Amino acid sequence: MKLDSAIDANKTRNFFQTNGNHGKYPKRNRPVGGGEGWWWTSGMGGSGEVHGQVDGFDNVPFVASGADDQALHDDICTGKAFKDMLAEASQELANFPV
Repeated sequence: MKLDSAIDANKTRNFFQTNGNHGKYPKRNRPVGGGEGWWWTSGMGGSGEVHGQVDGFDNVPFVASGADDQALHDDICTGKAFKDMLAEASQELANFPV
């Protein structure tokens, strides 16, 4: 199927948790283009991935539980919020004109 126009989202929802976010003051190995100062980070697989609100989105915070930052992420992305994301995506796809 080829769309005649760009997709225009009716919903922009961000499901997130912030329990695994931490601050650090790196003296070197800062993020690309980053200056000196405090940076958000996490212990997720060495990537330092953090979670939070997205401007312009309907932000839906969740409280995660887990033993470490990766477990907190997984609790949301494969558990609590994932079920809500799947339900919303399924509903939107069902309404998509064929």
